[in-house]
Amino acid sequence: MRKLISLCLLTAAVTGAAAIEIDYKAEIFAGGSGGSFAPSLMGSGQYGRTASSATALLDLSAEKKIDSSGLWSWGAGADFFTGYRHGVTYMHYSPQTQTLTDAVSATPKAVHMQQLYGQVRYRAVQLELGMRQRCGMIVNPELSSGDLIYSNNAAPIPGVSLGFNTFQNIPFTNGWVQIAGDIFYGKMMDSEYQRQQANHYDWVLATDRYYTYKYCYFRSNPHKRFYATIGMQTAGLFGGQSIWFRNGEVIQTQVRGFKFADVWKMFFPHEGNDGSYYTGSTLGSWNFRADYELPHNFGHLAAYFEGPWEDGSGIGRLNGWDGLYGLEWRAAERGPVTAVVAEYLDFTNQSGPLHWAPADNPGTTITSHASGADNYYNNDVYGPFSNYGLALGTPFLVAPYYNLNGQPAFMHTRARGCHIAVKGHILPELEYVVKYEYEKAYGDGRHPIYRSVEGNAAMLKVKYDAGRYLKGLGASITLAQDWGKLREKSHAGALLTVSYNGVFSPKRK
Repeated sequence: MRKLISLCLLTAAVTGAAAIEIDYKAEIFAGGSGGSFAPSLMGSGQYGRTASSATALLDLSAEKKIDSSGLWSWGAGADFFTGYRHGVTYMHYSPQTQTLTDAVSATPKAVHMQQLYGQVRYRAVQLELGMRQRCGMIVNPELSSGDLIYSNNAAPIPGVSLGFNTFQNIPFTNGWVQIAGDIFYGKMMDSEYQRQQANHYDWVLATDRYYTYKYCYFRSNPHKRFYATIGMQTAGLFGGQSIWFRNGEVIQTQVRGFKFADVWKMFFPHEGNDGSYYTGSTLGSWNFRADYELPHNFGHLAAYFEGPWEDGSGIGRLNGWDGLYGLEWRAAERGPVTAVVAEYLDFTNQSGPLHWAPADNPGTTITSHASGADNYYNNDVYGPFSNYGLALGTPFLVAPYYNLNGQPAFMHTRARGCHIAVKGHILPELEYVVKYEYEKAYGDGRHPIYRSVEGNAAMLKVKYDAGRYLKGLGASITLAQDWGKLREKSHAGALLTVSYNGVFSPKRK
């Protein structure tokens, strides 16, 4: 990381590039709630910053943005915060009482490096090293419930990525078809948290994991009134080690570590030489988005879909209507209603609890095959698709962070519900965002619950731009409420944010 940033700075100085501009920001978060966590809509979509029940943070960041024009460019950024975030107390298995009685607190550290990265671009290809806040390209990260695979919910993962910096015209299409793609490999740093959160009683504790994400999208000409985007994104977990528990006892341990061959196997999934399972765990989605510029200055309308998959039945679109369905409208200019997002989410069509593969059971006389037991966001070997307990994909589903019983898994991967968000401007300098979310959950394919549970969440955020008094100064207040039985008891919370940002240009000699 240091070598890459130093190389960028040295190259810029030698080539006599244009004056460097550094965007900087200082932000204070202060809030609390009546539950063990912040209300879901207040804690989600913040890259892990504000999920705690009580928060008092100072966040400092600086960034030199990469330029998309010219033959080459470079960028770099750093972001850390310090302060207090209340920990969560999880239940652990006690051999003495043979129950989940031992309370273990997972308390975040007082200083946390949120982002640290360097970037180099040559023509259309960009190399990045470090950890940077990123999310998917299909949904609106501010108003949506969240991208199914790559959302802005969990803290970023350090690693290296290579791909196109923006959509690029495909040769010989005369600008009518564009392509975008990226490949990322990283190392997850949440092993200590995983050990604190897991109850050491049931399922699997997976630590020291590696992570990969890649996408490929095709888009028609975005300068036309109507254009469409279609493609696929996939994420994967591999390497590390796993410990399986049953009734509080360790029944198996597997140490995989890291092998360079796994990088290739996660790019093109490979089955074991002995016919065993494929390397790693893969979760992905088929994505589609259509954008239309309405006539007579009526704004912009978009419809989009993300269909999740984790195996052959999902990738072949055999899991019914599972997915995220959304509509987004944006006004041509600011007003009382500037943008509206409405979404329907359904994960209930995953195949049932039975899975029987004769090849996995040598010597069996039952030769019929039954594909089932799909469990989005969970894997029996590599654990949940989460970082520090928060979902790497959609925060709509209840992530391990919210399991006070210490279950290291998404408890309700069979669920459906809706999400609505409205954004507007009361005054030119006064903005509001309102969100509402409803979810009905049924457990998962292997562990359906006797009675479904429901959860509701609401949020109001009012943001004030105080630039008329001091350029770059702003403040916001967020009020949120959860009720129902989905995460925990009904509770409310509030979060105050004060920020100041500006641009610094070092003088050149």
